Amino acid sequence: MSLHVNDAKISNLWRLDTLGILDPGEKGTRQELEKAAEHFNRNVKMDSDGRCVVSLPWIQGHSPLPTIGARLSQNVSSDMKLENLPKNFWSDSADALYWIKGTENWAPFVYNRVKEIRSLTNTEDCYHVPGPLNAADLPSRGCNVETLAMSRWWEGMDWLKRPPEEWPNSNVTPDFDIINSEKRKTVISASNHEGASEEKYYNRFSSYDRLLRFTAWMYRFFTNYKIEKSNRIIGVLTLEEMNRAEIAVLKIVQK
Repeated sequence: MSLHVNDAKISNLWRLDTLGILDPGEKGTRQELEKAAEHFNRNVKMDSDGRCVVSLPWIQGHSPLPTIGARLSQNVSSDMKLENLPKNFWSDSADALYWIKGTENWAPFVYNRVKEIRSLTNTEDCYHVPGPLNAADLPSRGCNVETLAMSRWWEGMDWLKRPPEEWPNSNVTPDFDIINSEKRKTVISASNHEGASEEKYYNRFSSYDRLLRFTAWMYRFFTNYKIEKSNRIIGVLTLEEMNRAEIAVLKIVQK
């Protein structure tokens, strides 16, 4: 929505839509700027010529996530008390849209951004727009000042003035090398512990009763080891302890 329109009719404002367009150059909040400055000062380095060199954590060529557009849409709707308005979101990054609409388990950075975007938007209202039709991307395409002024980018794209069924909704295949690089890695650790076999354990006892009693005494020992001395169990074995030992032996046999 723009207020910089010539010859506007009041009837044009009777129905409003909230349009979220990704603009990577949008300024953040004061807190976000302070965090960015702190991160810069902590990570900045000087090269041999005395120039500042900063290593950015974001991979070169990595697709942006339209978090800023989702936040702005939420803030505008909340401040103007227009939460029930229809909202549409566009991004020229097919990779970002795949992350938002996908069901895979993403790595922490993408997961956190996707989680926030999903909480602020309806993924069914997120669409792909080709880069040349994205007004927010004009400066990055080498647009000069005169062209930028003549484009009337503050009014939005020309296709927004058409019926919704004529809006661009291209189906572009994402770069799955980038997509898969952000999948959460699953680490499986397997160990092989070779202890005393069950058969060797059984052969230590001449009768089933001796086996149960030994097992019950071992359970009592480990139980008493973990509690205070005043609460330790003493005396002869109880029926409950014998039942517990028998269940343990039967579980070993049934493995």
